[in-house]
Amino acid sequence: LQDLGRTLSKQGEFDAALESYSEALHVSKKLLGSNDPQIASLHYLCGTVLFDSCEFKSALSSFRESVKIRKARLGSESKETAESVCMVGQTLEKLGMFDLAIDCLREALEVLLLIKGEESLDVANCHQALGLAFSAKGDHKMAVSNFTAALEPRKRSFGEESAELATTYFHLAESSSQLCELETASEYA
Repeated sequence: LQDLGRTLSKQGEFDAALESYSEALHVSKKLLGSNDPQIASLHYLCGTVLFDSCEFKSALSSFRESVKIRKARLGSESKETAESVCMVGQTLEKLGMFDLAIDCLREALEVLLLIKGEESLDVANCHQALGLAFSAKGDHKMAVSNFTAALEPRKRSFGEESAELATTYFHLAESSSQLCELETASEYA
């Protein structure tokens, strides 16, 4: 069921993917109990489908459940917990809760830096998410800093002419432009 859910999600069949993951979650809870790391993974997968479907409140609930189980079973400094915390942050950003989003994303980044190092794609993606949250909050200086930190690892992982790298460059340029406008405006104040 889990593999079917992944396939359906990749095909954009979000309702069917969520149904598959939900059924896998139901069966797995009966077999493993509610606090098994596999249950946390299924909550995480449900959250990703809900996030991709723009059902952010439901996604947040799934990601928070994943964090709760992963912290209890794997600890606060595991890669899996950090991934769940990062998705909580990204979801909070989509819901307009920028300060909470930034707190979660910083928590995830701190753990990922310890585990993976500055040059990893996971760290770069967390920087990218932080850049988006800071940009949405209007803190373009911090947005530029995070987009810049994301550039090189994303370039190595995705290639020079990838859509993922183009997205980073776009956000970097947009925040840089906003920062320049703010600095120029303050000169005339």
